[in-house]
Amino acid sequence: MPTPDQQALERSLKALRIGPVRDIERIQKRAEDDGLIEREEQFQIGVAGVAEEFYAWDKVDITFSNVFVDATGQRDSPFDRPHISVGAELYTPVPVALTATVMAWKTNDRNEVLGATVAIGVSSTDRATKFRGSVHITFQGFGQPANTFADEELL
Repeated sequence: MPTPDQQALERSLKALRIGPVRDIERIQKRAEDDGLIEREEQFQIGVAGVAEEFYAWDKVDITFSNVFVDATGQRDSPFDRPHISVGAELYTPVPVALTATVMAWKTNDRNEVLGATVAIGVSSTDRATKFRGSVHITFQGFGQPANTFADEELL
């Protein structure tokens, strides 16, 4: 029985590895040419006041510089809206809880996401606590810069 040619075997394995990589690179290049790639928007919102035992909420409207699209069929994510991550930073010594949640998405007639209305909440212990800090919010998803569209297309 003949033994496999070691060089032929190595070429075959190399082709198996390179083929999918080239496919991925070709898809990424096409997406970049179209302007559609994974994008991230970060916001830092200053907050200050008195935190109490029960959450107090206030809303803020955020407009993105990117247009996020539903790309569930083009990426490894089941999300049809941007993914949101929230963190906080306090500038005062006593800890309070700061959080944020999306209340509504701003979309256009093609269901592309242009921004969000976000509720920011603050709470403390059973003692009222003065605080000052920032809420950090990151939106991540598949999209392209908003300035690639004519203004009337975004509304």
